[in-house]
This record gives sequence, structure tokens and C-alpha cells, in this order.
Amino acid sequence: MVEAIDDGIGQILAAIERLGATKDTIVIFTSDHGDMMGDHGLMLKGGMHFQGCVKIPLVVSAPGHASQRTDSLAASIDLPHTVLDLCGVPEFHGMQGISLVPLLNDATTSVRSHVLIEDDFPIAEVLPLLPLKIRTVVTDTHRYTRDSNGHESLYDLVADPEELVNLAVHERAPSARNQIVSTLVDAMMTADDLTRTGPVSP
Repeated sequence: MVEAIDDGIGQILAAIERLGATKDTIVIFTSDHGDMMGDHGLMLKGGMHFQGCVKIPLVVSAPGHASQRTDSLAASIDLPHTVLDLCGVPEFHGMQGISLVPLLNDATTSVRSHVLIEDDFPIAEVLPLLPLKIRTVVTDTHRYTRDSNGHESLYDLVADPEELVNLAVHERAPSARNQIVSTLVDAMMTADDLTRTGPVSP
């Protein structure tokens, strides 16, 4: 599967070069989610917010920007802002997300303090294999997840990058939990549809 994707992308890039369009073409490669692939003894991806599922590839190739790599946080919802910014087109009022162009200019900078991840599973009403809702917030140092059944997990991504010790169990890190729960609440309020107006035409 990976070879097929590589081959397909290669054909697209070759066509862009053949058409002489490399200097005015933005190429973005990403994915909707990862896969557990056996991590934590798990397969597939449904309802699991471990790094294997939520830390996905993101490559942005834009004219005038040199190749570099960053560890800064980014989210899929940032891509519309980024494309509009690269094209010099103003964003419309009410858009969520942040332009990633500053990261293309300086890999050491940061545009986000956290990323909010939301999963809803309406089918859980009739097939209760999953919770109805899962909410996760990822910061530079931690990942916190809570679902509508009340289950929660907190991992220190610096000290425990493989997410093996759940700090939310037995109140192992109450201060870190309280801080990141506050971050999650703020992120959810900011992302709520009621906090945004509809697109406004200039």
C-alpha cells in the first residue's frame, strides 16, 4: 500500500514538472489518521487517540520555501489557512485554524500551543462498542483524552513518548491533569460552532 502511494505521488510530481508548473504549484501530502499497527497490542484506529493514530504525516512543498523539518504542533484544520496565506488570499471571517506559513519560514517557531481532536460516533447509540464522543488535547508535552463514558488518559510525551504510563490513573499527576483539562475546556469552547459566525463576504 505504501509503495502504491509513493508511486502515485511520484506520477503526480513528475506530471507537474513535465508541465513546467513546479514554480507555481503548492503540494501538500497528509493523511486523515494513522494506524495502531500493533502498538499497545492494538490494531486499526477506531476510537484510539494514541500517537500512532493522531500523529500523521504532513508535508508542504511551496515555491520560495526551502526544505526543513519542524517539531511544532499543527492540525489538519490549519491547511485551508495555509493555502490561502501562500496564495495571498484573505481568509473569511469565522474560519477555524491557523496558517502554518510561519513554520515554512522558520522551523523553530510555533503557531500553536495545543491541538484539539474530536471524535463522534453516533452509531454508538445502537452499537455501544464505542463511546459517543471522544475529546483529546495535545500540547508540546502532554496528551490528554476523555470520552463520554468518563474514561480518561494522560501521558507525558516528553518523559513517556511511547505512552505507556497513564498519569490519569490513581491521580498520579493531579497538577498536570488539572492544567490540561483546563486547556481542553478552553479549546472545546473556542471550537464550538456557536462561537463562530458564518462566512462574511467583504
